[in-house]
Amino acid sequence: MPRELPVLYEDVTDRTDVPDPAHLDVVAGYQAIGYRQVARILGSARGGIDAFIRDYSDEHRDALRVGLSLPSVLLLSADDLVLVQVAWFYGFPAVIASTGMADGSLVETHRRWDDVPPWPKRAERVRRRARLDGEMRRPESRGRSIHVVEGDDPASLDAAHRGHVSRARSTPVPSVSSPAELVREVEHRFRGSVVSADRFVLVQKLAGALVTAVGAIVLLALLATQPWPAVVAGAVVVALLTVLLLPRMYFWILYAQWYRPRYRARSG
Repeated sequence: MPRELPVLYEDVTDRTDVPDPAHLDVVAGYQAIGYRQVARILGSARGGIDAFIRDYSDEHRDALRVGLSLPSVLLLSADDLVLVQVAWFYGFPAVIASTGMADGSLVETHRRWDDVPPWPKRAERVRRRARLDGEMRRPESRGRSIHVVEGDDPASLDAAHRGHVSRARSTPVPSVSSPAELVREVEHRFRGSVVSADRFVLVQKLAGALVTAVGAIVLLALLATQPWPAVVAGAVVVALLTVLLLPRMYFWILYAQWYRPRYRARSG
């Protein structure tokens, strides 16, 4: 069973106690090319915002507390084939255009982030090695294609997404349009991201452990045929190489692209 989602979504379209969304200029740009606003949704961190941000550095907590209280906007294209989500994301707009396909797959086009977002303090050392495009495509899986596009112009982003859809092997299907169904769909896609990331990291760690174990067995077998001074020298060399290369090896294992779990469309 997948673990509980860290964030739950709700429709806040008609609520007056919720702040206005960020990046309304982006929303207006999409409306200018024929999109219509269909819902505003708010993600609520399980356990509260303070529990969600407690592992971040002090310099990021205040911004996160404000940003996570802002709803995101959902828009649908005139032909109902493209759902766009515009949200606050660490100070810059996150724009995701998505289209469900007849075979259950999902095609997404993301506005390229301005920067890699902050990570919890315990992961900051790894973050410094992170590649922006690699981070953005981390939720990608078999059946879920993610294309990253540079720029802010809604018309250009829309054209790029429709080009992405045209290259898919299946045909696009209209999106649901009721706010309640849209909330369920966004939550399902977020769950897909969480499950994909969890399985991805688990398999990569298992692969890393297997490679390390096999390498250690082979090395020990080779050293066993050598005199003791050579064994000791070899052990020292291996220890030094492990200390120097382990962080880089761990990062490579974490970001290898050879395994992706399958994305499954929401049923019902």
